[in-house]
Amino acid sequence: MKKVFYHLGLCVVLVCAVLGSLQTQTLRIQLQEGIPERKAVDAKGLVHNLDQTYLLHRSDLSVFTAAGQEIRGSVAVNHPMKVDGWRIYAYDEGVFLLVKNPWLPGVYLGIYLMLAAALLLLFDKGLGRNPWLFLAILLAVGVLVYFFHGRLMSRPLVPALQSPWYAPHVVVYMVSFTILTGSTLLALYLLAFRGGNRDRLWQVTDRLTCSGTAFFMVGMLFGSLWAQDAWGTYWGWDPKETCAAVTWLVYLAYIHLRRFRPECQKAACLLLLLAYVCLHICWWGINHLPFLREMSLHTY
Repeated sequence: MKKVFYHLGLCVVLVCAVLGSLQTQTLRIQLQEGIPERKAVDAKGLVHNLDQTYLLHRSDLSVFTAAGQEIRGSVAVNHPMKVDGWRIYAYDEGVFLLVKNPWLPGVYLGIYLMLAAALLLLFDKGLGRNPWLFLAILLAVGVLVYFFHGRLMSRPLVPALQSPWYAPHVVVYMVSFTILTGSTLLALYLLAFRGGNRDRLWQVTDRLTCSGTAFFMVGMLFGSLWAQDAWGTYWGWDPKETCAAVTWLVYLAYIHLRRFRPECQKAACLLLLLAYVCLHICWWGINHLPFLREMSLHTY
């Protein structure tokens, strides 16, 4: 059952993502207040006739379905409107993005399976077996969040960050970063010194890495759900997203190496160090590398 959750979720996401990329419709419609519109254009500039009629009010949008039903609501950043399988996003003033992905429920199913896998990883191989250490780490992160909260919230958040996903996404990543820093320090010790109870040190390193990877995966999945609400796509190959995926894969490579080749201790330590470098590039580097910063939607 555990292996099912570990791998099935990823397979479901990948299959549905590939099928969705082939069948997703993305259209752009421009509206003027009080004037109904039934035509939209795609990325190639082709005009499409819609089954629904769109009418923009001052602050609301009305959508008249083919059956004549009026659905009225507001569309804002992080708050799309859903009508007949379409998700409607505020793109620009008077411009809306219409996205329809028939495979999105399958992607969500895969994401929830991966969340279950992350919890199993945490409580089966991670710090769930050592609740006191786990609580101490959470307490340390809570203290950091408390002291830096004023600095983080000293200026108003841009509209893209005004989302209920903001706090859990950031806090989960902070927990992951803290735990994985501990596993990296142990990897450095295991590389530099030969003494001590190495079996015990490896056990702690493995548990820290599994726990940190579990939280990192939860942070990525929260981010994908947030991106779907904000941008109309759960994955956009943004530099930060791509670097996060590479970091996650390197940590998974460590976990699989320790499971199937536990005698390769030096290689395992080097993998942890590589993963930690990728983690720093993902966390800080994107914001300081000009050629990546200009391409990223994660710089504000």
